[in-house]
Amino acid sequence: MLKLLAPGKLKIAAFPNFYPICYDTSQNMGDRHPSPAGTISEAELDEKNPDSTQGHFAGLEVELLLRFCKEYGLDPEIIAVQDFDNLWTYPVKRKADVCIGGITVAPNRTHPGLAWSEAYYKVSRTVIYHRRRPPRPGMGFPQAMEGVVRGVPGSTGFKDAKRRLCALGKQHQLEESVDDAADIRALLRGDIQGLMRGSAVGRAIVQQHPKELAIMESWEILPELRPTPQGEVFCFPVHENSGLAETLTKFLARERATGSLQSLLRKYALV
Repeated sequence: MLKLLAPGKLKIAAFPNFYPICYDTSQNMGDRHPSPAGTISEAELDEKNPDSTQGHFAGLEVELLLRFCKEYGLDPEIIAVQDFDNLWTYPVKRKADVCIGGITVAPNRTHPGLAWSEAYYKVSRTVIYHRRRPPRPGMGFPQAMEGVVRGVPGSTGFKDAKRRLCALGKQHQLEESVDDAADIRALLRGDIQGLMRGSAVGRAIVQQHPKELAIMESWEILPELRPTPQGEVFCFPVHENSGLAETLTKFLARERATGSLQSLLRKYALV
């Protein structure tokens, strides 16, 4: 039996700037940086966006949880949370039943009251590049890149790229990302050679610009940076006493067994 914050309702805290995993339908795409709006209070966020319902959100994880709600007869309520770094704490603080937005299990995301669903997707690292300025053939990252690449500071991918570039004395080739939109414009103009992104975001960006952009073959992050033995994986954080971890895991297993999950991953260009 599920123990939710409100009977019959699933309160979902969503980071709305991670295309195509979870995003606000009024925006083209975003990245995992908290926007300036992330510094205002939750009350102010609610005032600015009083209609924080599922109608304003789209993406892989949104669809997955809406299917989950339909199967279990739950009424979904989705609230926007701009602070990605602390999103995983919402179930522990009893602010939400579950969180979405491309969240991975990590050593710093542990708490006595927290549980995780089974992983449904594994992320690898890659570089998006302009077809006019491709990587050197037959080489992997970073040897194949001779120009500047941008990555999201603080992310696992950024740390991985920095260590690899530093080992070759090429740390000057790594810049911090602004946001996805600005980075894509810079790439299209030829200001930089590549964007460091996870495979999920990378494929989605290339899908939006298939004539101009392409993607390198992905690779696993360095062993010492892997948050789990399996690498980087997307899961759903929930309260440990809610019963959601077990129920979501069973739901994901059924979605995988029927092929529904694979179809959804294809829909969002994630496989």
